Amino acid sequence: MNTRDQLIQNVVSTMRNQTKKMQLSVIPTLKSYIPLNEFLALRLLYKEGNHIVSEIAEHMHISNSSMTCVSDRLMEREFVTRVRSQKDRRVVYLSITDKGKAFAEEMEKVLTKEYGEKLSHFTNEELQTFLRLLNKMDI
Repeated sequence: MNTRDQLIQNVVSTMRNQTKKMQLSVIPTLKSYIPLNEFLALRLLYKEGNHIVSEIAEHMHISNSSMTCVSDRLMEREFVTRVRSQKDRRVVYLSITDKGKAFAEEMEKVLTKEYGEKLSHFTNEELQTFLRLLNKMDI
């Protein structure tokens, strides 16, 4: 294997490992507020707006039945509502409520603080370079 191939494998492996470590590091913080799957679904609705349950399940790589359980729990918390499509009454969307938006915004602050601590040893210039390089990948 040539040096470039080795570098590429090292980059992919390191990115995968560091991403996993970052995710695992915030799970304890998240769990004190909300289970991970509920947070991920709520965050998607907060960032992108209404989605069909099956779309969210596909995005999160979980089964539709698991996603139904997640959506039921989010409804119990009054973070989401179900809204029928005006075009096709068989289609049901999940929609984030004002309470869900407020919670998602608070969680974003908590996570930004948590990630900020993890990235505190980087200068702003290093973070900008890192972002530029990640965006250059064009995946």
